[in-house]
Amino acid sequence: MRSLPIRFAWDEIKDHKQIYLTIVVVIGLTMGAFMLQNGYNQYLNQVLTDAFRETLTGDVMVANPGTSIRACLGAQEAMPNAGEIGDKIEKETGYEASVRVTCQGSYNVGHGYDGVVIQGLDLKEDILQEYLAGKVIEGSWFEQDKDYLRHHSPWSASGEMLGQNMGYSGEMPNDPPYPVVAGSALAAQHGVKIGDIISIAFTLSTQGTQVGTISVQVIGFYSTGISMMDTLMWFMPDDCLREIKSYGSATGTPLDQYLGTMYFNVDKNMGDTIIVDTREPSNNLDHIGYANKVRDKIKQAVGENEAYSWHDVVVFASGTLQDTGVLMIWGTIFVILVLAGMAIKYVMESIVMRKTREIGALKAFGARDRTVMWTFLWQGIFIGGAGGAIGIGIAALVMSIVSWYGLSVGFISGTQLQVGFAITPFTMLITFILPIGVSLLAAFVPSKMAAKLSPVEALRKGELSF
Repeated sequence: MRSLPIRFAWDEIKDHKQIYLTIVVVIGLTMGAFMLQNGYNQYLNQVLTDAFRETLTGDVMVANPGTSIRACLGAQEAMPNAGEIGDKIEKETGYEASVRVTCQGSYNVGHGYDGVVIQGLDLKEDILQEYLAGKVIEGSWFEQDKDYLRHHSPWSASGEMLGQNMGYSGEMPNDPPYPVVAGSALAAQHGVKIGDIISIAFTLSTQGTQVGTISVQVIGFYSTGISMMDTLMWFMPDDCLREIKSYGSATGTPLDQYLGTMYFNVDKNMGDTIIVDTREPSNNLDHIGYANKVRDKIKQAVGENEAYSWHDVVVFASGTLQDTGVLMIWGTIFVILVLAGMAIKYVMESIVMRKTREIGALKAFGARDRTVMWTFLWQGIFIGGAGGAIGIGIAALVMSIVSWYGLSVGFISGTQLQVGFAITPFTMLITFILPIGVSLLAAFVPSKMAAKLSPVEALRKGELSF
C-alpha cells in the first residue's frame, strides 16, 4: 500500500507527460539560470573578496581614531605603537595580527601617470605574506633573509627632504633601488618588465605636504584576478618603507646636511595599519555576518581606534553592487518559481476534476485519505526533483563549455577578467531542494481537495462528467 501512491503518481505523469514535461523544462531552465547566476556572482565575490581580504585588509583592518577607509590606503597618520596594539589584539581575541606600513604616490613610465599604494609587510611575520608569495606569476618574491635597506635616512641633517635643494630627491648617489612586487596590470597597461626601475613620487605625510621621490625596481608580478587591485597595490618589505618614511632613529655621524645621516635604525613598533586574520571556519555560510561580528569584537579590544572589516572595504571600493546582485537573483528566481507553482497547481486541480471517478473507486476499495493525498504530493516531488536535476545538469554543461572555451570579459582599465563559477554544495542543494518545495506547496491544495472527496460523491461526479 505504501508504494501505491508512488505508482499512481508516476502513471499519472506518464499519462500527461507533455504537460508535465513542459513544466519540468521551465523549472529546469529557471534553476539552471539560478545556479549559473549564483555561481558567477559567487565567483566575482570570491575574486573581489580575495583581492582585498588576502592582500590589503585581512579579515579586519585597524587604524588610528578618525581614519577613514580611503585614508587607510596610504594617507593615514602613523601609529607609533602599532606593534603594541597588534599584541593586544592577539592577547584579547586570540586572532593573529600584523603591522603594515603604507605609502601612496604616483609614477610615469612613458604611458601616462598612474597612482599606486605601496604596502610594506613583514617578510617573516605578516599573516598574508605566504598567500601573496603564492600569487606571483612572474619574477620572484622577496627573500626573507636578504637585507634590502639603504641604512640611511632620506632626511638631511638640516631636517629638509633631500631633493628640495639637490637633484637626488631623497636618494644618495649610487643608492640601490628598493624592490617591489607589482600587479600584473602594470605590465599589461604600461609595458613594464621584470628588472625595470621606476621613479615614484611618494606622499610621506597625511596632507601631502612632504613629498619625496624614490627609485624602485620591479622584481616580480602578482595577480589577484582583479585588475583594479593589481594596478593600485604594490608590495615592499616593511622596513624599507619605514626607512623611506623615517620610522625610526638615526645614529652615527652626519656626512653632510644634503647627503643624509648614516646608520638609520628602523622602529618595528611603528606602522600605519594593523591587519587581523581570524581563520574563519570553512563551513561558515554567512561571511558578511561573520565579518561584522569579528570587527565588533576587535573594536572592543582596540578602543578608540578604527576597525574596518574586509566587507566594509569592498563596499567602499565597489558599492553594494554585489549584495544587490544577490538579492536580484533571488527575487527573479522567486517570481519564476511562483509562476511555475501556479501552473502546477492549475494542472493538478484539472486532473482532480477529471479523475474524480478514479479517486472515488480508490476510496471505495479502501484507500485512505492519506494515500490519495500522497498520490498528488508525489507528483509534485517528481516534477520538482526532475526540474532541479535538469537545472543542475544544464548549469554543469554550460560551466564546462565556458571553462573549456576560456571565456573572458572586458574589465577595468582595458584589462580582461576570466569568466568563472564558484559552486558550493549549498548552492547545489538549494538548486535541487527549492523546486521540490515549491512543487509540494503547489500540489498541497489539490491533494487536500482530492483527499476530502467521499467515495459516493467522487463516483457521482465522475459519472456526471461522462
